[in-house]
Amino acid sequence: MTFLQIDVSKTDRRRSRFVVLDGLRGIAAIMVMIFHYEQNEPTTWFTASHGYLAVDFFFLLSGFVICHAYETKLQQGLSFRRFFVTRVIRLYPLLVVGVIASFVLRAMLAHVRGHVALDAGQWPTLFLSLLGLPDISQPSGSEFLLLPPRWSLFYEMAVNLLYAALLPMLSNRVVKALVVVSGVALLWFTIQVGVDHLTVPVCTSRTTFSFFVGVLICRWQRTGKLPVVALPVWLTALAIVVALSVPKWPAWKLPLSLACIFVLFPLVVTAACQQSISGTKARISELLGDLSYPVYVMHYPAVFLFAYIYARTPIPHPAQMLITIPVILVVCQMILRFYDEPVREYLSRRLLHRSAKERLESAP
Repeated sequence: MTFLQIDVSKTDRRRSRFVVLDGLRGIAAIMVMIFHYEQNEPTTWFTASHGYLAVDFFFLLSGFVICHAYETKLQQGLSFRRFFVTRVIRLYPLLVVGVIASFVLRAMLAHVRGHVALDAGQWPTLFLSLLGLPDISQPSGSEFLLLPPRWSLFYEMAVNLLYAALLPMLSNRVVKALVVVSGVALLWFTIQVGVDHLTVPVCTSRTTFSFFVGVLICRWQRTGKLPVVALPVWLTALAIVVALSVPKWPAWKLPLSLACIFVLFPLVVTAACQQSISGTKARISELLGDLSYPVYVMHYPAVFLFAYIYARTPIPHPAQMLITIPVILVVCQMILRFYDEPVREYLSRRLLHRSAKERLESAP
């Protein structure tokens, strides 16, 4: 959701065509992983130079799936507290592991390099990171330094809670106004400093625009007002991969960012939510969706670890990526199955008092 996956059973996910969106989210998460991998080990045979734009796709998906899964429930009496606890249960177990893994890895590498392994100044950052909060004592743009992907999770959680708290006032007219205002702000910031300039104004406008575009797409689909976009599933997936793998040419950065955020991503979600798949394709898509959040949270420390290992081995660069990506996917699957899902089920039972049937049906 992005990674705030919907709370419906897999059967309902297939029936509601969410399985297609699951697969696209997984593909986008893998592109983010490749993007960060290339920051340490540049490759020549494949690139994900614009993988950072996948975050805007995640925000858009978040608006769509949260609206689909919770809007009616919130209108019918689901409390803000229960919504908040549900979101915390969904996000925080993996977030804690990702933060600890990143912290421990940084300490180990510092020790190996002869630096101070655990500086006293790192403890407040660790504490805030475990709470999912930014460290505002750091310079602007570095508030999430310990685990950089956390920035999108923080802003996504914020806009989710804002949506739940203000839903009675969020008519279509108000949502459209939010889209227009945040879109104008995002356009301005993108032209002035770039969409990847992670300051509060840029992050806020990116999150707000894409999230509420997702809400509008969901509402229009529900009321039958969504334009029909007949794109094959494979083409929507290819569009994501191609857009995020465009070579890093300075002249392309601004137009590509604007095209992806304002045109391509809304078009892909509009097309994907009107498509359905079954059989092997559906199972693969569901697997990619399940792995998307673990990959997003865990890939950053894993990539640094692999970079450290590869620097001391004769493995050629093209082979390194072919090793790294499958290993990370397998590890994330193990973490998901043996840690994340059991912990979320336990927390749901204790904090939400769900029955066994409800827990099973709510497992994303």
